[in-house]
Amino acid sequence: MSATSPADVSQTRNPNPAIWALTGAAGGVTALIATAITTIADDPLPIFEWLLIAAVATIGAWLAVYDFRERRLPNRLVWPLYAVTGVLVASCGLVTGDLGRVGFALLAGVTLWAIYFVLGLLGAVAFGDVKLAGALALTLGWWGIVPALLGAAAAYILALPHAVIHATGRRGRQIPFGPYMVAGTVAVALWQILATPR
Repeated sequence: MSATSPADVSQTRNPNPAIWALTGAAGGVTALIATAITTIADDPLPIFEWLLIAAVATIGAWLAVYDFRERRLPNRLVWPLYAVTGVLVASCGLVTGDLGRVGFALLAGVTLWAIYFVLGLLGAVAFGDVKLAGALALTLGWWGIVPALLGAAAAYILALPHAVIHATGRRGRQIPFGPYMVAGTVAVALWQILATPR
């Protein structure tokens, strides 16, 4: 629901080499950490799942600050989030031997990205939100397509009071939506972990 600008679209299509380097570094460091955890932990799956939530919450907090202040979600944070969550989801699949769930996670990411892209073309969300949607859906997709959809729905529910207040103040309909997307994802992911018997 953030304002869409030509700069957002340009950043979405053409991340610069420094951003690619940062993304690669984030993925590489995460892979090294995942390897170490797999080597020393008896059951690394819960650790990876909690790391997924921690990654979204930590990077998402930075993104929330940017979105509230500048009405944008910078590539230098969004693309590394893809790398980190992608490595962690893949690690979950490798340690469980359930690569099918990794496939569902990828499908969830692509599906939500496509839905948000259409919404972006319609002007309902900003293209920064489109970028973020894929990474967040990839995270929740580890638990299934339905949790990924619930995360998207939760974002709208959480944003509703802000949207109502914003509209009442006659300031337009656009609000920073990224923080609510992150909050909805973290909430659903926590519910999935805590509600799943071990």
